[in-house]
Amino acid sequence: MGAQQSGTSGQAERKAAQGIKMELYGVEMRQKRVSRSSRNQGRIYLPLSWLGKRVKIVRVD
Repeated sequence: MGAQQSGTSGQAERKAAQGIKMELYGVEMRQKRVSRSSRNQGRIYLPLSWLGKRVKIVRVD
């Protein structure tokens, strides 16, 4: 079972390296770079008007 899991994760890593096509429908889009927040975290600042709204983050590179 352990061998099967590692093979599956290898396939997922290759697929992630190639990229995955996604379609998103939304109201507004912002393109930003993640800045360092602490030693092991990143942060993206969004407009105050987005407070309480649902957002989706997609890593593009």
